[in-house]
Amino acid sequence: MSWEEHITLIAFTVHHFNNDLIIIGNTGSNNTREAIEATESGFAVGMDASLQINPYYGKTSDEGLIRHYQTLFDIGPGIVYNVPARTGQDVREHVIEELAEHENFIGVKECIGNDRIAYYERKGIMCWSGNDDQCFSGRHTYKSHGVISVAANFLPGVFRTLMDKNNNELNELLQPFLKLLYNEPNPIGINTLMAMAGLCRPVFRMPYVPLKLADREKLADMLEKLNFAEIPKSINVIVECDISIGNFYFGIVGLPDSEIKESRERVNSAVSNTVGSFPLGRVIVNLSPADLRKHGTGFDLPIAVSVLTAAGTLSGDSLQKFLFIGELSLTGELRPVQGILSVAMSAVKKGITNIIVPEQNAYEASFVKGLRVFSAATLKEILTAFKEHSMLKEHVYHAPHESADGFEHDFSDVKGQLKAKRAMEIAAAGRHNILFCGPPGSGKSMLAKRLNTILPPMTEQEILEVTKIYSAAGMISGKSGFSTLRPFREPHHSISNAGLIGGGNYPKPGEISLAHNGVLFLDELPEFQRSILELLRQPMENKSLIIARSGISLEFPADFMLIAAMNPCPCGYYGDTSRQCSCSAAQVQKYRGRISGPLLDRIDIHIELPNLSYQEMNFKKSGEPGQIIRERVISARDIQRRRFKDSSVKDNSRMMRKDVEVYCRLSDAGHKLMESAMTRYKFSNRAHDRILKLARTIADLDRAESIGETHISEAINYRIFDIQTL
Repeated sequence: MSWEEHITLIAFTVHHFNNDLIIIGNTGSNNTREAIEATESGFAVGMDASLQINPYYGKTSDEGLIRHYQTLFDIGPGIVYNVPARTGQDVREHVIEELAEHENFIGVKECIGNDRIAYYERKGIMCWSGNDDQCFSGRHTYKSHGVISVAANFLPGVFRTLMDKNNNELNELLQPFLKLLYNEPNPIGINTLMAMAGLCRPVFRMPYVPLKLADREKLADMLEKLNFAEIPKSINVIVECDISIGNFYFGIVGLPDSEIKESRERVNSAVSNTVGSFPLGRVIVNLSPADLRKHGTGFDLPIAVSVLTAAGTLSGDSLQKFLFIGELSLTGELRPVQGILSVAMSAVKKGITNIIVPEQNAYEASFVKGLRVFSAATLKEILTAFKEHSMLKEHVYHAPHESADGFEHDFSDVKGQLKAKRAMEIAAAGRHNILFCGPPGSGKSMLAKRLNTILPPMTEQEILEVTKIYSAAGMISGKSGFSTLRPFREPHHSISNAGLIGGGNYPKPGEISLAHNGVLFLDELPEFQRSILELLRQPMENKSLIIARSGISLEFPADFMLIAAMNPCPCGYYGDTSRQCSCSAAQVQKYRGRISGPLLDRIDIHIELPNLSYQEMNFKKSGEPGQIIRERVISARDIQRRRFKDSSVKDNSRMMRKDVEVYCRLSDAGHKLMESAMTRYKFSNRAHDRILKLARTIADLDRAESIGETHISEAINYRIFDIQTL
C-alpha cells in the first residue's frame, strides 16, 4: 500500500467511525522525514493519535531514537511501537522513560514480552501488548492496558472479550488460530486469511509460499468457531420519517421484511383512526442501519410515532429518550410482540433508560434493572401522554427469583434404584451428562423427570437468560408461560434438525437452547436419527451454537445438562433377569451402534437400571426427599464456585485440560489404578479426563480435599459402555 492509499484509509476510517472510536493512525516509518510527512497528513485528515515504529536502517543510537520520536511527538499525540524482531533494534526502558516526559507521549505498544509490560505499568507508563498470543496474560496477569495487533483487526469482538473478561476457554480456543495465522515465513497466514476473508486483493508480500489446502481449511474452520464472539448481540434501529409534497405515497426502506412492508397498511389505518387522517404527500420511512435486514411486527409502533412526529403532531425532542416497540391493530390498539426481554436488556446496555411497550409485554420487560417500563393500550394513549405531558402506566422492577410453587415430582416417589439415585446426585453436583440403560418400566423416565428437583435454584442472571430465550421463541405472553424453575425439555425422537438445534428462515431457538440452564431429556436415545444426535456434539462442548442464514448469523446459548435413556437392545430385555432377550448379539451391537463413540464420550455417567422385584416395589421404604439431596448438591456446587472463583470455569464438568491437571491430581496409587483401567478398557483421552472430573465431583460430595482411590473406582464404574463387552 502506498502512503497516499494509507492516508486515504485513515481519512476513510475517521469519516465513518470518529464518533464511536478513537482513531490511531499507523504513520511511523524507518525514515524520519517520511514519518513526519505521514504523521502530519494523518493529523490533517482527523486521526486522534499516531503509532510510531522504531527506525530500522541498521542500529540507531539512543540519542537518535529519542530525537526521532520527540520530533514526531511535537506534531501530535503518539504511541511508540517497539517490535525488535522486525526492526532489529530494541527501544529499551531508559529511552521510553525519557520519552514519557514529552507531553504528547501516550504509551508503548510492546512486543518484547510481558515482563517488559509489567515494568512499564509499575512505572505508570501505559503499555499495550503487541503479541496476539500473549495479550491475554499480558492484560490479566501483567496488567497491560490492552492489545494493539493485526489479528485484533480480524476479530475485534474476540479480542475485546479477551481484554474485558478473564476467559481462559476463549484464549485457549484462539491460540491454535494464531499459531497457524503466523505461519513462517511471516506473514503468509495473515495474507492468506485477508484474501480468504475478502479484505484485500490477493497480492502478497514476498517471500510468498502458498498455504496448503489443509491449512487453509483449518484457518477457515477456526475462524468460524471464533466468529461467535463477533456476532452483534444487538443493534439499535433508528426509525426516521420524511414527508414531502407530492402525490400520496407511503414507503418503507432499509431492508424491511414482508411483515414490515405489510405494516404500511396497519400503520396507515392506526394513524387515521387515532388522529383522523394519515398525512398527505410523499411519506418515506427509513430504518437505519439500512444494510441490516429488519423483521417483525414490533416496528409498527415506532413507525407510527415517527410519522406523527414528521407530521408535527408530536414533538421529536420529547421522544429522544424513549424506545418504542409494539404491533398495531387497524384501530390503533397495541398488541404484544416476541423477544421483549432481549430488547429491554439491550436498551439498558445501549444507555436507553425508558421503554414503551404493549400492556401484555410490560411484566416481562420489568425484569430488567435500570430501565423505566411504561405501557399503553392504544396509540392514542401514547399520543395524549406526550402532547399533554401526562404519565403512562409505569411498571416497577421485579427481581426474578425461584417460584414458590415447588415441584410436581419428588425423589421420594422413587423406590429402590439406589445406584441410579447416587449417579443422579453426582451428575447434579458437577453438571455431568448421564445416560440410563435398562429394560422398559425400570424407572428411567421417572428418575429423569426428577433431576430438576435436586438442581440448585437458578440465579437471577440465569432466570433472565432463560426468559430471553423463551421470549424470542414466542413462548411467553404476559405472566403466562413464565417460569423461574430450570427448564426441562423432552423432545420426541421424531424431531427434525431445526426442531432440535433451531432454524427457520429467520432462526429461532430449538430444543437445546430451550433447555439452556436446565435439562435436555432424550428418551429412547437410539431411536433418534444418528445425524440429529451428532448435531449435539459441538453445542455440548461450546455451550452455544451459531445458526447462519443468508445475510444473518445468530448465536443461541445451549448450556444444558443432557440426560438420556435407552433400552439395552431392540426387544428391551438384554441382561434382564426376569425375561428372556430375543435379540442376537449382532442385533444388540447394531442397536447400540446407533449412538456414536464421540457422543458417548461426552456423556460422563453410564448407568444400568434393573427392573425392581415385587418386594422392592411394594415393601421397600420411600427414598429420601429431593430437598435433602438438593442441599448436598448445593454444598458441592459451593465448593466448586470457590475453587473456580478466578476462572471462567463454573463447575467440574467444564474444566479444561489444564484445570484437570491442577485440581484432579492423583496419588501414586490413584495413578496406578487409572493406568490399569486405561489399559484394560481402552478408554479414550476424553474419557480419561471425564473420569477424573467425575472423581473430583464425587470427592466434593464427600468434602474431600484430594481424590482418593474410592472416588476413582466409583467414577470408572459409571462408564459401563466402555467396560462391557457383548
